[in-house]
Amino acid sequence: VHFPSIRPNATPLGLTAAEISLLRLLDRLTTGTTISISSTGTALRFHPGLLHFPAAPLTHNAPAHTRADYFLTPILLLSAFAHAPRGLHLTL
Repeated sequence: VHFPSIRPNATPLGLTAAEISLLRLLDRLTTGTTISISSTGTALRFHPGLLHFPAAPLTHNAPAHTRADYFLTPILLLSAFAHAPRGLHLTL
């Protein structure tokens, strides 16, 4: 999936810290995912991999001032496809 123009005229440009953090978390929950973000953050190329929740509880540090549901909503939707219960420790 290619997103060539992400908020190119906004201030600040491109992806926010919370969006980048969510992409990093999704990368950690999958195998084979590749994520390329331009230096300005205004272009993103995302190739999803296979869902693979790690056996050990995963710890993720989210940016300050980010609501927990921003991360929990997509994770809860994906967790329905996990083979076994897994843990996630989200630090805000």
